[in-house]
Amino acid sequence: MLSKDLPYKATYIFKKEEQVNEFVKEILEISIEKAYLSFRKKELSPANVAEDIEETPDERFRLKYILSTEQLEDVVKSIVELLPNMDKAIDSLKIELKVRRKR
Repeated sequence: MLSKDLPYKATYIFKKEEQVNEFVKEILEISIEKAYLSFRKKELSPANVAEDIEETPDERFRLKYILSTEQLEDVVKSIVELLPNMDKAIDSLKIELKVRRKR
């Protein structure tokens, strides 16, 4: 039982591994999608990517409390470095789909 009147220094919430995996997957999917859209608009900001990977949009899960600052920075760097190749692959798929539609 929790009470705001008691002098708690920390609260622990235990989650199943599969639940944590789903939260991390959700964070990465959203972060990569938002970063890609920003990249396409030429408005990519690593600071915004970093903010997006810290927690789920509704704050159900906070990755920033599990990973160190350095680890979070590494994830941001990986996402930013992924985007040019991802963009090329998406463009190639678009071209391929146009060719197939014309057949």
